Amino acid sequence: MVLLIFHLLSLTLLAGLFRRLGWPRKEVWLLAIAGLLFYPIFGAYLKGQDSAFVLFGVSLWTYGVLTDNDKIAGLGLGLAAMRPQVALVLALPFLFKRRKVWWWFIGWGAILLVYFTLLIGVNGLKDFIQTLFLSAAGKGIDVSAMPTLMGALVRTFPGISAQILNITGYGGYVLAILFLCFVWLKSREITTKQVGLAVLISIVFSPHLHVHDLSLLLIPVLCAMVVLVDEKILKQRNAIFLLVGVSVVFTINGVFWFYSIIYLTILLLGLLLWVPGWWKARHEAEPG
Repeated sequence: MVLLIFHLLSLTLLAGLFRRLGWPRKEVWLLAIAGLLFYPIFGAYLKGQDSAFVLFGVSLWTYGVLTDNDKIAGLGLGLAAMRPQVALVLALPFLFKRRKVWWWFIGWGAILLVYFTLLIGVNGLKDFIQTLFLSAAGKGIDVSAMPTLMGALVRTFPGISAQILNITGYGGYVLAILFLCFVWLKSREITTKQVGLAVLISIVFSPHLHVHDLSLLLIPVLCAMVVLVDEKILKQRNAIFLLVGVSVVFTINGVFWFYSIIYLTILLLGLLLWVPGWWKARHEAEPG
């Protein structure tokens, strides 16, 4: 029930964001219903995982970033720090643009750290930190089941050494953060394109992230819908089929289970976020 409440809170935030973007009430209701039935989130429900809390944090971050509310964006990052490997990817680029988001993240993070320490005690906090280090040590915990770069490496090369895996995986993680920092630095403003891309990169390059955290894909799917509508490629009522389509694909894949489907979906979303704007800018720049 608690997970459902945070899921509903996330959808309420995102629905409110779409209303502020000018989407009609009917389409927003359909979007909320499709988001409620978004299949990857049910994986978290079935496994009793806390991905709904993380989704709520990232939804808050998304809402804050796209409504120019740095305080809310920082709070979202503080909550998303339950997955510190995800929160860092989303937070560090703000050192290069809209730096207030970063400082609000530090502030809220400190407050939440004190709160959770009082809630679970010092020993509980130590156990949490030890779990983080354990998941990062050697080949980690169930890396072969992760929908990430490191997971793909282990599945492709089962005999890969822990040293090479960590050098490649953590090296990719650092490069991904540097790439996002470059994107933030070169962007005039942070829009749905950058938000969706950051979440996709946080999923693929995270050193530790399991299938139940694919619930975060809800954010880049919604961002891609906004891009497709803004670029006049789809109408609002038709863009919702992208969310439904991704959910259906993951439902079917939940039966047959091919990791390649997950990576192809992430790649497709990345292209939908960036190609329409790039194509339009290219044609506008052509003479005549």
